[in-house]
Amino acid sequence: MSQNKLKKRQARLFSTLASIEQTDKSASKRRKLSHTQSLQQSRAASDQTKLNGILLELRILTQRCLTEEDNAASDVNIGAGSGDS
Repeated sequence: MSQNKLKKRQARLFSTLASIEQTDKSASKRRKLSHTQSLQQSRAASDQTKLNGILLELRILTQRCLTEEDNAASDVNIGAGSGDS
């Protein structure tokens, strides 16, 4: 094989290796970015779930207070009405 052909093959080999290395670097960056985005989405979903739980708890407590208030008002009305008979 002549020196020129050998040099061309080596140049192509190094070019191919450089291209593979660049592709690996790009893929690594994409994986890291994807992982970071996934963590952010996971945290956001977790925070939203916690918030929904708190809101549900508040709704239950509010309904309980209103129900107890309605029951207390009904008891007062029933007591007042039985004294008139």
